Order: sequence, then C-alpha cells, then structure tokens
Amino acid sequence: GGRVKHWITLNEPWCSAVLGYNTGDHAPGRTEAPDTEPYVAGHNMLLAHAEAVSIYRAEFAGAQGGQIGIVVNADWREPRKKDCEHHIAAARRAMEFSLGWFAHPAFFGDYPSCMREECGERLPEFTPEEKASLRGSSDFFGINSYSANFAAPLTRAAGGEGYWKDIGVAWWHSDPWWEKTDMGWNVVPWGFRELLLYIHRTYRPPGGIVVTENGCAWESDESVELDERHGALRPRKATRTRCRAEWKLRKKLEADLQETFDDPKRVKFLRAHLCAVHAARAGGADIRGYFAWSFMDNFEWAYGYTKRFGIVRVDYATQRRTVKSSGRFLSEVIAARGFEAPEADEQFEGAVF
Repeated sequence: GGRVKHWITLNEPWCSAVLGYNTGDHAPGRTEAPDTEPYVAGHNMLLAHAEAVSIYRAEFAGAQGGQIGIVVNADWREPRKKDCEHHIAAARRAMEFSLGWFAHPAFFGDYPSCMREECGERLPEFTPEEKASLRGSSDFFGINSYSANFAAPLTRAAGGEGYWKDIGVAWWHSDPWWEKTDMGWNVVPWGFRELLLYIHRTYRPPGGIVVTENGCAWESDESVELDERHGALRPRKATRTRCRAEWKLRKKLEADLQETFDDPKRVKFLRAHLCAVHAARAGGADIRGYFAWSFMDNFEWAYGYTKRFGIVRVDYATQRRTVKSSGRFLSEVIAARGFEAPEADEQFEGAVF
C-alpha cells in the first residue's frame, strides 16, 4: 500500500452488467430478466465501489497518500448529422447510457436523468446517504476505450432486449472507409480525442483522466498463419520438470528478448491514438496517464486465445514470449518522452470529425 499510489475498485462494470445479465455473453451468463437484472447488478456494483472507497479513504489514504477510483469503458458516439439537434440529442443519450451510467453516480451521485426517465422503477434508487457516499467517489477518471461510432435517432424498432431497447437510439452507425480491427471495431483515433475532451468538460475529475486501456487486436498475416497451426492456441501445461528445464535455458530466453515480432498495424494504431491524447491535452483535457492494453497476449473473455491484444507475443504452445514492434515503439516513446506524429499519408482513412 505504501508503494502503490493508485487503486481501482471496479474495471468495466458496464461489461459485467450488460454482457453478464442482459446478453449472457459473459459470466454469469444470465438472460432471464434483461429489463431489470443489468440495472440491479450495476447498482450493486456502484454501492460496492462507494463502500470500498469509503474504507480506503478512512483507513489508508491518509497514511499512504494514494488515490482510488472506478474505471468505466465507453466508445465515443458522434452525431450522424452534426447540424441536426435530433442527432446531437441521440449521441448525447448514447453517451449517458454508456459512459454516464457509472460515471454520473461516481462524480455526481446519481444516474443520468435520461436513464431515470426511460427505466422508471426498473432502475433502482439511491438513498440520500448512498448518493452522498457515491458523489465524488473517484479521485481520477479511469477510461477504457477502443473505438467510435455514429449515433442517430431510431428509424425502426430497436433490436435486442432490456438495456438495448432502453437506449432508444441507433448508436452503431459506421463509415465504410473506417478500418476495422480483428474484433470488428472501427479505428477512429479522432473519436478518442473527442471522448477525452467530453470527459474533461463533463466531469472535471480532480485527479485528471487516466487512460487505463487502449489498444487493438490486429495481427499481421504471419501471426494469423502461425495461429492456424494445430494446437497453436492451446497453452502448454506447466510441470515441475518442464519449469526446471526452462530455467536452465534462461540464457536462451534472454536471447529471445533481442528478437522482435512485427505488428505494424498495432504500431500505427498506438501512434494515432497517442496523437489523439496529445490533441485532447492541447484542447485542455487534463490527461495524466496512458496504458496500452495489453502487455502480453492473453485470454480475452469469451474469445479465449483467438484475439491478441498484446505488445508481447505469446506462443501458447511453447509459452515463448517475443516483444512485438509495438512494444519496441512504446519503449522508445517512453525513453524519448515523445514521438514523431504520422505523415498525412500514414493516417487512417474515413470520415473525420
């Protein structure tokens, strides 16, 4: 505690609530009551967050000098028609139903009014004491973000159940020229800039904004071919004998650190999004930290080992690690405390806003 100065109570409660209790994509996989259970789950997570913050501030913060907060996930929603008030309202509603669901209580003490109006009694109420405990319960604004979309008023009935109907706007409009990652997510660095500016202007977090996750699953053709080998995505079981043998080969492992696995798309993605951070800071956003997701390729939720976000490649069959070009790039950025912005012909295509 004395050495760790920044604490996170919950990471991506939106995912736990919606994907766990509405769509059932994540644990505990519930779909039985999508009109109520996501909101009950989200409500209880917020109360747990407030309680953890209260204990930390009362018993540890003073002596340790640390900060504590919640991390929310959201992608920017831009009005499909920037000069139309209905599209502007749709984008604002989309942001409040995603980012605001958990950020509003943590900074203002209650849910966004549009959620209260739409959900009525299905959205649990906070007591006055709970509102007071929640208000200002995040010292910094932790944000995980990867993409952006356009939002517009609905032209037909909303698809999905529960939360997806309650949003009440079309918020997945894309641009055909935007590139997409292996997750199918749009690559829109300027949307990341707008998100950071929106957070700053809306919430004014006292400890600034910390980008706790930003990155992409976007592998080279070589990586895809390697993953198509039989057993390539099945991690090798660790044994005591194998661990001893690998320890004896530590000099070989040190040599591996000198190799580089090329991932040019991720380098381009990270460079563009760091430029977006710089642009947001130039626009007044108080951004104090940036973390790339992720350090190593990992078990990615329901996708298992099939989606690689790491800046270090993991050969799951052998457990060999190889630093990727993106890892080298970030190392150079940190050492130089800066980087060269991409030339015009190196930037991403598609609709710019």
